[in-house]
Amino acid sequence: MKKIGIIGGSGFNQIEGIERLENIEVSTDHGTPSASVQRYKIEDLEIYLLKRHGMNHTIAPHKINYRANIEAFSNLGIDKIIAFAASGAINKSYKLGSLVLSSDAIDMTKNRANTFFDKDIVAHIDMSEPFCTNLQKAFLKSAKDANVEVTENGIAICTEGPRIETPAEIKFYEKIGATTVGMTLFPELVLAREKGICYISVAIISNYAAGIEQNKITADMLIENSRISSESINKITLNLHKYIEYSKTCPCENSIEGTVLNAN
Repeated sequence: MKKIGIIGGSGFNQIEGIERLENIEVSTDHGTPSASVQRYKIEDLEIYLLKRHGMNHTIAPHKINYRANIEAFSNLGIDKIIAFAASGAINKSYKLGSLVLSSDAIDMTKNRANTFFDKDIVAHIDMSEPFCTNLQKAFLKSAKDANVEVTENGIAICTEGPRIETPAEIKFYEKIGATTVGMTLFPELVLAREKGICYISVAIISNYAAGIEQNKITADMLIENSRISSESINKITLNLHKYIEYSKTCPCENSIEGTVLNAN
């Protein structure tokens, strides 16, 4: 049976159009995940959905137990994750409610548990290609089949939060190449790589970043524009079973090889 994990951010709480089979409580060595994992099935694909901010959106970005979330998927035998996240547009051409597939990323977080290797093993995980290209191709094929437009080659920058960035910060991020800004990509991306899990990130454009437009950024704005995209996300999700492949090996599976330093 094929399996895929989906991490839902603001505005994407469940998959419509297929029956939810169960809610799974998962225990991990790193504590409790943000919420129970919702299990769905369509054709030969099982879809596991985890709400990153908790069942009632009560967990702030800097308080999320990222290690527990990723380990929960790993414990369930999931080796592919599509992560959605409400994001601010730095690129002025992005439309509110649209989807941007990230191709590279910048980490500006400060105080998060960002590795599984923080005790007796030192591992320098390679991030030369941050996202799984095989999974990106499957996602784009599913989106095209569902007639959903997805912008490619986004550069996502992740800040600590939970405050919104200042206009000066956004100008700086733009200068170093960022096109979207959010608060949850790191360390989620790195932890998935350490577990050998294929991972891609899709930015949901929920607002224009500070200084891009003059409007005040509010919580209602973020939620409403994220919800606009939920129908598109749902259409893509219901198509994934046609394009997720398990016959090919993926470099993500062996990402830990050659990264461990052994003092002995």
